[in-house]
Amino acid sequence: EIDGFDNVSWTDKKNNYSSSLVRVNRSGNENFATSWGICQKISFDSEVFDTNGEFDSTINYRFTDAQAGFYKINASFYILVQSGLSCYGIATFLNGIIHE
Repeated sequence: EIDGFDNVSWTDKKNNYSSSLVRVNRSGNENFATSWGICQKISFDSEVFDTNGEFDSTINYRFTDAQAGFYKINASFYILVQSGLSCYGIATFLNGIIHE
């Protein structure tokens, strides 16, 4: 639901709790090391919306769910300059371990 002031909410009327809805962006460019096999976190530091306050956009850049359940994650990134044999990809982590 979006009210007249562009505030977003997503509510499960049956179970009476507010579902998670988060959109975050990176406010500028980010430089990454070019070491092979090193995972580096993108610092999504700009919240467009976060209905339940579950995304930390200042310290850990991490989503921590308040409600158990299934979550859909969409992510993308754009590389301006690729050097040498650098390889880039997106992974999600669950409790510190790469998740499917």
